[in-house]
Amino acid sequence: MEKKKPAGIVLGLIIGLVVGLVGGVMVSGIVAYNWAHNKAAKAREGWNLHPVIVASQDMEEGTVLTFDHVYQRSIPEQFVTRSIVRPSDADHIINKKLLVPVKAGDPMLWTHFEASPAKPAPEDQAVGSDSAR
Repeated sequence: MEKKKPAGIVLGLIIGLVVGLVGGVMVSGIVAYNWAHNKAAKAREGWNLHPVIVASQDMEEGTVLTFDHVYQRSIPEQFVTRSIVRPSDADHIINKKLLVPVKAGDPMLWTHFEASPAKPAPEDQAVGSDSAR
């Protein structure tokens, strides 16, 4: 009588080892990919670009700003603060006088401009009156 069980067991072990090895390599590859992807995302964090308004040319103090004096440029989000003028607010600085000189490429800051004059109080309401109660 011939016994074929040992050959079948050996063949099963070899197939099991190969499948296990291939599966292990695949899992290792997925883990390595996720690790590299997370590292890359963390390295880019804060470096996403956001549009801001910058000076298109050197300007002296007292210059009244026009659209020709500014343009839009993108800078990393980590450098964008609330004091920088965004493109959606560009019309608020046009026709305003610069309080300081600026260089071409400098982001435009709200503090670069004279404050808007306060709205005059209606004639029937004195400034500081309590009639609004």
